[in-house]
Amino acid sequence: MNKWERQVTRYLNDSEHQLLVEYDRWLKAAFSHIPLGANEHAIHGFHLTHHQRLSSILFKHSAAVFTAGQAHGEEDCQAVLKKKKRRLAKYPGIDLEQADDDDSFTPHDAIKVLQQRSIVLAGEVENDITSGIKEILLRHLAGLPRQRAEEQIAELLEHNMNRASLIVTTETTYAYNRGRLFSYREYGADYVRYMAIMDARTCQICGSRNGKILSMDDLGSNIPPVHGRCRCVLSPVFSDVQPDLISKQALDWSSVKPLPKGWVS
Repeated sequence: MNKWERQVTRYLNDSEHQLLVEYDRWLKAAFSHIPLGANEHAIHGFHLTHHQRLSSILFKHSAAVFTAGQAHGEEDCQAVLKKKKRRLAKYPGIDLEQADDDDSFTPHDAIKVLQQRSIVLAGEVENDITSGIKEILLRHLAGLPRQRAEEQIAELLEHNMNRASLIVTTETTYAYNRGRLFSYREYGADYVRYMAIMDARTCQICGSRNGKILSMDDLGSNIPPVHGRCRCVLSPVFSDVQPDLISKQALDWSSVKPLPKGWVS
């Protein structure tokens, strides 16, 4: 890894760890009041009880990571332009307060989308957990031994802790790259370079995209995350000061591995 990759990886790992700690705490609280032995009426009325909603935890994290992505993207743009001695003043600033048309989608608008995304995602998680617990309680009511019911609850908790790890990494990558793209747009970057974290965990999908260049006007489905647990990041490219990066090979995406079937980030 180069210095840039190490810094980005360190930030993403640290932020993911912080969210995972909160997520695990929420999960354990959600699983702490399961009424084993309750009657059928009580089981059907069961719902998760916790002081803090999962959607609030996810949104707080996404908003912070999005903002960090903006800041880091701005730093990267400034570093490129300073190194190439391009005057920052040459770039017209985008009026992020203007929201009269589709072209003036602002960071504030993006934060609202992240909030809605967190609500939907948390709702799916909570519904799945509630349904899973109810099924176990009903099986116990129908004769499943208590010890086996407790084992199944523990298995359900473990499954959701693994799911939490998947969600944390994927959502961190999602918010971070969207924040970066806002800064790239503001500074006038016309291309981006796909940067995979190249280590033992790098998959073929990301490895085949590493170093590839694509236009800011044609990002399509190649904005990370491109699969669950994706850790890739887009870096800015300015064609007038970095023409060497925009080679025929870098622009050729014909050999990249296809995204997972049905994948939508």
